Amino acid sequence: MLTAPAQMRETAVRQAAAIGPLAAKDTVRLADADAAAERLRISRLQEYVLLGR
Repeated sequence: MLTAPAQMRETAVRQAAAIGPLAAKDTVRLADADAAAERLRISRLQEYVLLGR
């Protein structure tokens, strides 16, 4: 991560901030998932891929 380009690091940090709280939950409500996906400007499917990581 330290050698990654700045834009890549910023994207990873932004994704972690949005996905981290969802990953900590036992169950993710659809409204919460949609809100995080909207913040990240990604699809719900892409978000679930990130959650799986």
